[in-house]
Amino acid sequence: MQIEAFKDSLALIDSIYEKEKSDFTDCKSFLDDFNKEYEKLSYLRPYHLNIIDELHANENSHSRILAQILRYKK
Repeated sequence: MQIEAFKDSLALIDSIYEKEKSDFTDCKSFLDDFNKEYEKLSYLRPYHLNIIDELHANENSHSRILAQILRYKK
């Protein structure tokens, strides 16, 4: 009786493992496809540089720039 319960438990664990493995494989496949498309289309973004880095801004400059951004009203 206990051996059968143990076998049933192992079978359940195996089925859960296979389902999780399948879900992970599907997710990884989706993310790989997404990453390929992202890399192909990344050049279409409206910006390709970090202006703050290009200005060689220090910490104080970052604060002033952030303050201006936060005060911006459309």
